[in-house]
Amino acid sequence: MSYISKHIQGLTKYEANEKYGDEGAELAEKFYEKTMHTCEVLMNQLNMMYYWEKIRLMFIDQDPTLTQIQKLMSRCLKLYDLIN
Repeated sequence: MSYISKHIQGLTKYEANEKYGDEGAELAEKFYEKTMHTCEVLMNQLNMMYYWEKIRLMFIDQDPTLTQIQKLMSRCLKLYDLIN
């Protein structure tokens, strides 16, 4: 999460997409699958599958941006804290 934050720190969502167009797309693709899988496993353990389906459906039609990946990662951290 800190690696992504370093790239988009101080930029708005649209500025980050323009500035890191191809590089941002590669980063998002690299972290997207792992983050989504982690989020799915954690939400399954906490019986939050309704919310998981909402997240999954949100990304069916669109590619995630770096900002969205960062928010998913922070959500995973919150889920880890809930389990502990």
